[in-house]
Amino acid sequence: MKMKDRGPSMRRLWPVTALLAAVVGAALFHSLRNGGHRVPSAAAWRSGAPMAAPSQAAYERLQRDPAALSQDSAYFAAEFEAAPWLLPPRTTILPYARMHDLDELLALRAKPAGTHEKAVVVLLFNAATAAMAENSIYSLVKHGGVQNYVVVCWTPTDLDACADLNLPCADGSRFLARPLDKPGKPPLLLFASVSTYYENDWLSDQHAVLQPVAMLYVLCCAVLYVLAAAGFSCQQLAGASSTLCSCRLTILWIKPPMLVHLLEAGYAVIVAGEQLHCSTAKHRADIDVAYTAKPLWESCLEFMAQGSVDAAFQREHEENPVNGGFYAMLPTPAAISFAKKWAAMAPSMLEQKKHEQDALGVMKAGPDFLTCSTLCECYQARRKTFCLIEIPEWTTPVDACDWQVLFVHAICTLNLEAKQSALRNVGFWFMDSEQGCAPMNGATSGVTACRPLQWRVPQTEAPHYTCPHPNALGLVYGAEPAAVTALRRGITAEEEARLLDDDRWPGGMAPWCYI
Repeated sequence: MKMKDRGPSMRRLWPVTALLAAVVGAALFHSLRNGGHRVPSAAAWRSGAPMAAPSQAAYERLQRDPAALSQDSAYFAAEFEAAPWLLPPRTTILPYARMHDLDELLALRAKPAGTHEKAVVVLLFNAATAAMAENSIYSLVKHGGVQNYVVVCWTPTDLDACADLNLPCADGSRFLARPLDKPGKPPLLLFASVSTYYENDWLSDQHAVLQPVAMLYVLCCAVLYVLAAAGFSCQQLAGASSTLCSCRLTILWIKPPMLVHLLEAGYAVIVAGEQLHCSTAKHRADIDVAYTAKPLWESCLEFMAQGSVDAAFQREHEENPVNGGFYAMLPTPAAISFAKKWAAMAPSMLEQKKHEQDALGVMKAGPDFLTCSTLCECYQARRKTFCLIEIPEWTTPVDACDWQVLFVHAICTLNLEAKQSALRNVGFWFMDSEQGCAPMNGATSGVTACRPLQWRVPQTEAPHYTCPHPNALGLVYGAEPAAVTALRRGITAEEEARLLDDDRWPGGMAPWCYI
């Protein structure tokens, strides 16, 4: 994605990781044939978390002897770093216990990453989707080697549940564009989702089955419309349609202003988490991203460095060029300017019943950014690929050792069950949701705490720990093409024009665009 007025010869671009299969976040860097087969590694990165961690023996020891926690607090804090919810609720052995101010948590939790002095991963949390969040955090810490994460909540109820799980929880309600219980205007396009639903060709043979359901949906929406017109708020409409719930959109818009705050404070940021739906007293958000055993920060930073860009997103489709559920962004002037423009769109987009990802589609039509998904595209500022994940037939097994796979993101799924099923099918569901999830003992919120599935099925995580290059980066592979090296080093305008000249090669692309 291009930023306006980037420099004399190179313009800053924004890459997007393309989705090659059903739920796989992967870069479209193919094997760089002309540069050998170097496997980049992060010398300073070591997961430090063997497959057996956290151990069931340590957990059972705590159950037998709770006093052991205070006697050996450093050991237990390290052992359960990837699953702190397995410790007693609200334990005080963790340095961030009882700390819920975002800026204080950032100062405590941020760590250097690459050339950036301060870096942080920001996750959204809701108690209703605790198992999904636990699966994501477990793999983020244990597989991705991330320790510098904070968890953001927006209601006292969620913050309370988050604290019960012993997570580094911050109150992010100040970034909400409006109160969650504020009544919204009746939607003018209340039935748009029904008509759009039937425009999908691949559903044509299901019309006979779906039509009665659609008619019932229209009837329910008509009732909800009358209630909304009468001034009922989202929280008052039990089971309200997501097309009607203004709280859903309000939650989605919490991320852009928070992003501005973080970037202006000098943090390199990874944001993961998106809102799923809302219902009575439950403003739900989920973290439907699970990670491979590759260094997350090093992979993202190297990925952005190779393309000389300011941010990396997952790619979706033409209307919404990128997915807002996972992205990395650097604290550059261009990125800060972009984030401010993005956040400033909240009032008008909320009036139009549009979420923050829709705003990126609107911004794409202007001069604010350009998207690219290969090294060639990043330097040519052109787009060549698109998302093909809506149809199940496009799903392929996920090799956790594949250099192209850094994480799995269960997008294009409609509910929590579908998301869990998608992650389970490709080997990225690590919580024992069938037999090991239960209300947390001693927690007043009743929030769900899950045990690792590997305790019951020992081989669950084996594919993540048997890679031939355990310290290899994700997203990047092989030597850098000579053209990219030249462009990054700085060359004359004539040489740059020659390298980027589409007319010299068959199909209108230079040879290094084919890699």
